[in-house]
Parts: sequence; C-alpha cells; structure tokens
Amino acid sequence: MRELVGTTAVTDGGRITAEKIIVATHFPFLNNHGSYFLKMCQHRSYVIALEHASRMEGMYVDESHRGLSFRTYGNLLLVGGGGHRTGKKGGSWPELRDFSRRHYPNAVERYHWSAQDCMTLDAVPYIGPYSVSTSHLYAVSE
Repeated sequence: MRELVGTTAVTDGGRITAEKIIVATHFPFLNNHGSYFLKMCQHRSYVIALEHASRMEGMYVDESHRGLSFRTYGNLLLVGGGGHRTGKKGGSWPELRDFSRRHYPNAVERYHWSAQDCMTLDAVPYIGPYSVSTSHLYAVSE
C-alpha cells in the first residue's frame, strides 16, 4: 500500500475501496494516526538449537520476565531467552550457552539466531480503532 485516502487504499496494482479498513500488521505503519511509533518498542530475543539434548513434548516457558523457553523441533531442542529491549544490554547467546552447558552437557549447538519483535508498552496487543479520529480504520498489532 502506497497511500491511504479516506477508505481507499492506493497500491501499485490499483485502488481498493472499502467501508472499513483493518491494518493487521506487526507494527502499525500509518504514522499520522494513533502515534504507535511512540507506543511500541523493539525487543530482541535469542535461540540456540541443541542436538543430543532431551526431547520435550510441547512448549515450556519460564515464569520469569527474563525466563527461558524450551521446545523440540525434529531432533533439536530449541532453547530461547536472553531477551532485552533493543539498544539495551541483554543476555544474548552467552546466557543460553551457559545454561545449556550446565543442564545439557552432552548437547551440541547446531544453530543460533535472534529475532526482533515490536512490543506494546504494556504487553497487551493493540486491537481496535486506529485512533479516535478514524472511524473507518482499525489496528490489530502485537
């Protein structure tokens, strides 16, 4: 979408007009309504994939704010955590590797990656009218 004019979305392929428009994105991209860029922050999290570690049925999440998550994918145990607000100091992979060495001494790390997510300031997704001035426009964002 290039532009939103009233209830018409202007795209490279043409114009789409609707009674109501729902912006269902990871991050609300229309900055002139709602000021979501002020109400959300980026959060980085980390995962390592371990071979030769215990298999788990289901997914488990630690209750701590900076807790860990565990789940099996194929023959790999995925251990996630070490998250922090982007731009701030955080746990990163060393935290996960230290935990894994202590609890899964025979495991071998095969992969590692990180992700960056948009988070609302109160951790509750934004769902509803985009702003008080846009009765035809709605937001659905994490």
